[in-house]
Amino acid sequence: MSGDGKKQNVTSEDVVKAYRMFLGRDPENTEVVQSRVESGIDIHALGRLFATSHEFLDRYKMHSPAMTGREPRLHIQESASEEEMSDLFRHIHSVWSELGKSRPHWSVLSVDEFDKESLETSDIDSFYKTGGYATDVLFETLKRNDIETSSLQSCLEIGCGLGRVTGHLAKRFDRVSACDISQPHLEAARHESGSNRQDNIEYWQLESVEEIGSRGSFDLIYSIIVLQHNPPPVILEMIRLMCESLTPGGVAFFQVPTYIDGYRFELHDYLEGLGDFIEMHCVHQSSVFKQCEKSDCSVLEVLDDSHTGYKERERSNTFVVQRG
Repeated sequence: MSGDGKKQNVTSEDVVKAYRMFLGRDPENTEVVQSRVESGIDIHALGRLFATSHEFLDRYKMHSPAMTGREPRLHIQESASEEEMSDLFRHIHSVWSELGKSRPHWSVLSVDEFDKESLETSDIDSFYKTGGYATDVLFETLKRNDIETSSLQSCLEIGCGLGRVTGHLAKRFDRVSACDISQPHLEAARHESGSNRQDNIEYWQLESVEEIGSRGSFDLIYSIIVLQHNPPPVILEMIRLMCESLTPGGVAFFQVPTYIDGYRFELHDYLEGLGDFIEMHCVHQSSVFKQCEKSDCSVLEVLDDSHTGYKERERSNTFVVQRG
């Protein structure tokens, strides 16, 4: 692989070498090679893509603990007034509505191949296929925790984005209610479902945090790579509302970072320095446990996940929570 310090799009030879170097095998077919070339990513992005893939990590057992246990406690203000919560929500709404217009696919999966003004059909197909993998992880996790999946009929997805996972959930549940804060994202999701003739999905725009608890009860609530883009007070309020929106015996499956080295959240400072970029937030893991307990929910399992990348002194967790 060549590299002179300048951004240079990968060639077919680069992609084949990456497969052999990282995965110890040849590509499945010429189409996957061509897809990577046409994505326009450079050699560094290609390396990151392979180095963080599940196949590479499984092959070389690269799952070392992200934390040593000696990390200091983070300073995180986790509560806010009603007025402050409204200010936080308006800011999040503004940022994500704009991203839905300008960088819709990349805003959901932030990899270079989805950060193009115009995506090829193969790029879009690849994007939506990742939702199938996410759904498989969900159901394997439920089975591992002795959840009778056949009894789960209704599903609420919080932060559905472009419907990447939604369509796959609709194949498993009788009824799916999917919400997002961004209207442009929702419009694209509706179009995707319409193209696939899926009529058991209700899409709706989340216009306040409280709305999460206004749509009735659900057997399963799903939210992945969503909570992390909200400030801590919003994250914990969303977790509370998710827990309280579960049917008796219902399950919530959600992900949130619980440690980021050097992270600090002070509400006043945050409101003073609002920007128009994608933010990454976290809450104390213990605060998630306490919030679930207050809402009559038991934490069945906590998984370390790779949704924020494999970084030292940074931890992201997927929680499996069941209502009593």
